[in-house]
Amino acid sequence: NKEELSSGNCSYDDFIHFLVNKLNTHSEPRYTWKYKIQCHTNWLPSHLRTGSSLAAAGQVLSIAGSEISKAIASGDRILCYECVEVIMDWGGVYYPVGPRKGNKGAVDKLHASGLLLTSLIDDYNHLKMGAATKVSLMNAGWTKVWAALRPDDFVIFDSRVSFAFSKLLKEYCDLKCSQKDSAGY
Repeated sequence: NKEELSSGNCSYDDFIHFLVNKLNTHSEPRYTWKYKIQCHTNWLPSHLRTGSSLAAAGQVLSIAGSEISKAIASGDRILCYECVEVIMDWGGVYYPVGPRKGNKGAVDKLHASGLLLTSLIDDYNHLKMGAATKVSLMNAGWTKVWAALRPDDFVIFDSRVSFAFSKLLKEYCDLKCSQKDSAGY
């Protein structure tokens, strides 16, 4: 019940209105996503292996989402592996970079054990049923996979998005919410 969740002038609807206003009036430079996909597949057109536009990024995820859906439907373990690899590579979370481990080791291990496709299907079914707490494959890389599979239902939620969202939520609370805890939040 939204009424129970409201506090002072704070409500979900008011927060959404605040977000929409911030997005419509932001003055930041136009967002780009530079990527270079290192892994190779036959199903991803070569002109989409590198890019920086949102349109190109959207095409990569759309194609990969379509292909991973085919892999799930047909039980194609190789295609599933390729799709996960491309999606995470596109997102910059597949290969180790500096102190970040990346997801390659875990994905390769799941694939080698024959569990990648079945684990993905199990978790995907949990997500479709709204049972997110039962999902075992969940980190910044996997949110990209879930978003490619169901772009209208899942968002890519990595540390950058989490930071930005938290910053906006704090700004909203500072402006609108009268109730604060002992730390001022």
